[in-house]
Amino acid sequence: MWYDLEETVAAVLAILRLTGQDVDEPRLRALVPTAAARIEKWLDRSDPMPDASTEPLLQEGLQLVTLELYRQPATAGSLVGLTAEVAIGVLDPIAPAAPLLQPYRQLWAVA
Repeated sequence: MWYDLEETVAAVLAILRLTGQDVDEPRLRALVPTAAARIEKWLDRSDPMPDASTEPLLQEGLQLVTLELYRQPATAGSLVGLTAEVAIGVLDPIAPAAPLLQPYRQLWAVA
């Protein structure tokens, strides 16, 4: 694993000014691996991921993506106050962190 779960959760809680006993702490803890998986997919690396503890931009990017996932509503209907599901595009959680993550990106294309 290229990130430290405890360090990332603590950093995100500090950004949100929450304590470890907060009701949203388990949700944040569950969102960190989801954010890491989305980052891995977006970076499209053939090399192993660098360690986030030695790469501050990567760690900050992971924190931003986790925050963006946290900010998104659990259901699309809650965006507009509906009780039934509706088809609404969810915002890309990678977009705010893209400038921080770009140096780690590896794209391969065949022409």
